[in-house]
Amino acid sequence: MGNCCVAPSGSSSEKKKEKRKKPNPFAIDYGATKASGSGNKSTVLKDPTGDDISQQYNLGRELGRGEFGITYLAIDVETGEKYACKSISKKKLRTAVDIEDVRREVEIMKHLPKHPNVVSLKDTYEDDNAVHIVMELCEGGELFDRIVARGHYTERAAAAVMKTIVEVVQACHRQGVIHRDLKPENFLFANKKETAALKAIDFGLSIFFKPGERFTEIVGSPYYMAPEVLKRNYGPEIDVWSAGVILYILLCGVPPFWAETEQGVAQAIIRSVIDFKRDPWPKVSDNAKDLVKRMLDPDPNKRLTAPEVLEHPWIQNAKKAPNVPLGETVKARLKQFSVMNKLKKRALKVIAEHLSVEEVAGIKEAFDKMDINKRGKINLEELRIGLQKIGHQIPDADLQILMQAADVDGDGTLNYGEFVAVSVHLRKMANDEHLHKAFAFFDLNQSGYIEIEELRDALRDEDDTNNEEVINAIMHDVDTDKDGRISYEEFAAMMKAGRARHVTISGAYFIFSNRLPFSTSLQKEHPIPTLYLSLSKPRAFSRVSRPLATPTNPGDDDVVWGRARSSSERSKGSNSEVLRIEPVKPGTSAEPKRSKVEIFKEQSNFIRYPLNEELLTDAPNINEPATQLIKFHGSYQQTNRDERGSKSYSFMLRTKNPCGKVSNELYLAMDDLADQFGIGTLRLTTRQTFQLHGVLKKDLKTVMSTIIRNMGSTLGACGDLNRNVLAPAAPLARKDYLFAQETAENIAALLTPQSGFYYDMWVDGERIMSAEPPEVVKARNDNSHGTNFPDSPEPIYGTQFLPRKFKVAVTVPTDNSVDILTNDIGVVVVSDDDGQPLGFNLYVGGGMGRTHRVETTFPRLAEPLGYVPKEDILYVVKAIVVTQRDNGRRDDRKYSRMKYLLSSWGIEKFRTVVEQYYGRKFEPCRELPEWEFKSYLGWHEQGDGRLFCGLHVDNGRIKGTMKKTLREVIEKYKLNVRITPNQNLVLCDIRRAWKRPITTTLAQVGLLDPRFVDPLNITAMACPALPLCPLAITEAERGIPDILKRVRSVFDKVGLKYNEAIVIRITGCPNGCARPYMAELGFVGDGPNSYQLWLGGTPNQMSLAKCFMNKVKIQELEKVMEPLFYYWKKNRQSRESFGDFTNRLGFEKLQEYVDKWEGLPESSNRYNLKVFTDRETYNRVDELAKLQDKTAHQLAMDVIRNFVASQENGKTE
Repeated sequence: MGNCCVAPSGSSSEKKKEKRKKPNPFAIDYGATKASGSGNKSTVLKDPTGDDISQQYNLGRELGRGEFGITYLAIDVETGEKYACKSISKKKLRTAVDIEDVRREVEIMKHLPKHPNVVSLKDTYEDDNAVHIVMELCEGGELFDRIVARGHYTERAAAAVMKTIVEVVQACHRQGVIHRDLKPENFLFANKKETAALKAIDFGLSIFFKPGERFTEIVGSPYYMAPEVLKRNYGPEIDVWSAGVILYILLCGVPPFWAETEQGVAQAIIRSVIDFKRDPWPKVSDNAKDLVKRMLDPDPNKRLTAPEVLEHPWIQNAKKAPNVPLGETVKARLKQFSVMNKLKKRALKVIAEHLSVEEVAGIKEAFDKMDINKRGKINLEELRIGLQKIGHQIPDADLQILMQAADVDGDGTLNYGEFVAVSVHLRKMANDEHLHKAFAFFDLNQSGYIEIEELRDALRDEDDTNNEEVINAIMHDVDTDKDGRISYEEFAAMMKAGRARHVTISGAYFIFSNRLPFSTSLQKEHPIPTLYLSLSKPRAFSRVSRPLATPTNPGDDDVVWGRARSSSERSKGSNSEVLRIEPVKPGTSAEPKRSKVEIFKEQSNFIRYPLNEELLTDAPNINEPATQLIKFHGSYQQTNRDERGSKSYSFMLRTKNPCGKVSNELYLAMDDLADQFGIGTLRLTTRQTFQLHGVLKKDLKTVMSTIIRNMGSTLGACGDLNRNVLAPAAPLARKDYLFAQETAENIAALLTPQSGFYYDMWVDGERIMSAEPPEVVKARNDNSHGTNFPDSPEPIYGTQFLPRKFKVAVTVPTDNSVDILTNDIGVVVVSDDDGQPLGFNLYVGGGMGRTHRVETTFPRLAEPLGYVPKEDILYVVKAIVVTQRDNGRRDDRKYSRMKYLLSSWGIEKFRTVVEQYYGRKFEPCRELPEWEFKSYLGWHEQGDGRLFCGLHVDNGRIKGTMKKTLREVIEKYKLNVRITPNQNLVLCDIRRAWKRPITTTLAQVGLLDPRFVDPLNITAMACPALPLCPLAITEAERGIPDILKRVRSVFDKVGLKYNEAIVIRITGCPNGCARPYMAELGFVGDGPNSYQLWLGGTPNQMSLAKCFMNKVKIQELEKVMEPLFYYWKKNRQSRESFGDFTNRLGFEKLQEYVDKWEGLPESSNRYNLKVFTDRETYNRVDELAKLQDKTAHQLAMDVIRNFVASQENGKTE
């Protein structure tokens, strides 16, 4: 409770400099009068002390004021003792959540037993108009203020402070309370005495918990948040993390995790890399560093508990800790915590002085009109009404942000000076003329430069508390040419930059930008995050309490710093910063920032313009808007990156084949098109489609129309809409498989665009398509729960379609051939004991894509949403899609997939919103058997008297003689085919008599029975990557054959059997097209000939891998693989997969294996008697093997395998 204290007045306020006295509009004073309001008779507190506070306390002078209440000095009428009384107006408690937060805060303070280091609650009162909370008065000031005033800081002092803080944490946890907002500002001294007790205050964000209970709300203060808070899965361990951050700051003066941007702060927290190299850490004891490290362990299960912290040697021996001052660096950094509000106030004055008399007069006139009650202040409602009168229609959300940003003194109103800042923002007055005036304000000697003495004097003019280190840091940061002074160009560049860089102006820039300013490092040796310099305090975050269907608009990044009323604010009336990872709802009154792709879509006349015009030009390429739009038509513009010089443009076309089904007619057409207009190959994708590469722009219409007229389509294979719907490729005549495939086809039809742009573009408006099932038409047209855009050509998608790509997969229990949890929606058929489908389990929020070095992007597995009866599946899928449509982010495409919405909201909120669109509640998911990966390679019974044959196609690339032979077989026997999600091909509907001739023909071109394919190849996948993919960083498809051979060689070297295999997947960039984050060993390109290595996926593709190593060069793979595979063979449990082994041991142990690896240990058995019956044969083979850089055993096994394979294929050698 921030206002239960009074900060001691410092002497500096009495030493104001009189050097410069300029006319300043901020100096205008208005008399303030109280405004009364009507009562509110709702009940907030459960069991208040009474309803008339005046019977026990006399309320004296005002100690503080905030938007939600006023804190007064309260004097007990009987004893004369002094307390703080916070009076919260009931009119400010507008929602049930507001009331509950205040109620919970009071309940927690009542619940906590009396503790010498916790501020105590004395009494509570509630009348018709307000809630009054009487508590202990703390007049000794903040922790950092005391440290700075003392003039020195030592480890011993830090240990004493930390012991107190952790004792408070322990006391809270023992009582089942998580504080959730531990930070230096929430620890105050009881009085001004040197021996005063340090007290924890402000339980506004605290919450009761039970053992094992986890929470998902993102709350706390920015630099003190634990990584699991950002990941929305945390418990009481977060308080220890926050205390660890405080300890780090106490010892060095800056937070351990910070960055120049808000997104960077979250990334730094998640990375959890602690810097112990910068001064003064070399002077800090090893015991202190050990405690910091263990309190800031990113794994909450390994992090020390509060009792363990108190048992740590550094705390136990606090009195023996070094008593040597840590240096002026720490003191200088800490000092900035105590001066930031005054610096911000000074900055606003500088901005105001840029305005002319005429401009100020206009602002004053506007202020007078808005100040209806003539109090010298205007509240939010007066500001809204006044701005409307002068032509500014500001949405409520933006107005709230603007109001609170400008409200420097935090009293919930704007005085005249603060109103000037708002006007500057609205009228865009920060032009060059004002910048020149502002520059002249600092340039006292008119030299054309701001020199360090002038900067020092400008800051001292407001207050004496500035520090030489701070001044030097500002100069260092802004003086880009390093001539020791700031030119006008440097000053203007700083003011116009996207972030504030100068302490004295950063606060004002926040008013201009409505964004939290962050700075570059002020000095390399003294990096201070601007958050501490530009805001009055680094304030608490709280969840955004809003109706579920009305999410807020985000800022530029995934982690957004915005404003909302928090429980902390309600308790102390401060302005709280809110950490939001919130989605955008198109069509809200606030105009959100949108990516340029959103603008292209809006202006395209439903994905037509300017693509239709660009296709008619003679240029070999199309412009940027058309490049984005053609994706919706199933095509990407590409260049051959192997070629140097001028760019060679072509187009990749991707078909859309629900369930991977390809008719005989369509396969033959695609085969022809590849030869006539492509590069002579067909690419099978991981989403059961074809990709046709190398099509020239002039041939696009011919190719597209040919596909359409052969009952194919590319519509929606790319772009911001539903992509190809996966389903098991096996053509089994089983009820559940048939129903899964039918469902996949219906979902694909439901989510197919309806506005006709595709057919207009490629077949001149002719609709060449089969009739849709009536249940699909009915579900699409249903608008009983507000899902549709009435009278729109796109009833589900509207003009904007979806925020990003959307992926759906359907399967049956046990069959995970589709990587079910990697999709936005996973649909699993649930059947009765007779195999009759009853309904579906639904899983939501999966997705693979991420961005290197942006930790707020990540792969994610889908999580259970619920069960629905089979007749509802189309309605619920539509409801999920609409939830993403209306709430997914549209400002930053890195965060536009539905997985980020799930990560932001949590599954419970997401389920609630979907249920609103669905119109029914979900039932709990049904229990399912264990999953397994099924490749369906080889020969199998279909169940209808015919056979199907699954063919392994390396990397899905059909080319050369294989392509020719496949066409001959498919054409001769008139076979339909299916593409699998593992880049393989299934030949369907084969008569038994055809089995032998088909087998023989296919074997001749390397399409072998899976028994004769290396098991490593069976499950391996790679994306196309170079040379055509514009996103590729390194090789994937072209590199995987060699990598698999090298893995096999290492297997042989360490003694793993030939039939043992692991799932290997390779992508040339982090987008995850080949789903490498599900692999047991995933290679993700992170540089030329360099990969991240991901470990921990499982053979059934139900576990997410984690990044094990970065920047592993291709030539050094064996240095990592040899120790990993060797210890897997040596230490694995019975039938333990490589992925399960790596998960069980953990990365720390695996890294130790790699770091200490010195090669295979010498074996006492020089030769393998299972292969070699005599030493002479072994020696001869060994000599031959050395010529091939192999062991004798490896060479012998190669010979034997080749011989067996040739015999099986009917060939002789």
